[in-house]
Amino acid sequence: MQWARNLLLEKYQRVCK
Repeated sequence: MQWARNLLLEKYQRVCK
């Protein structure tokens, strides 16, 4: 499930910004 981790990371980064 690499795409899932990527999606989660992107969402987290967006929230972090």
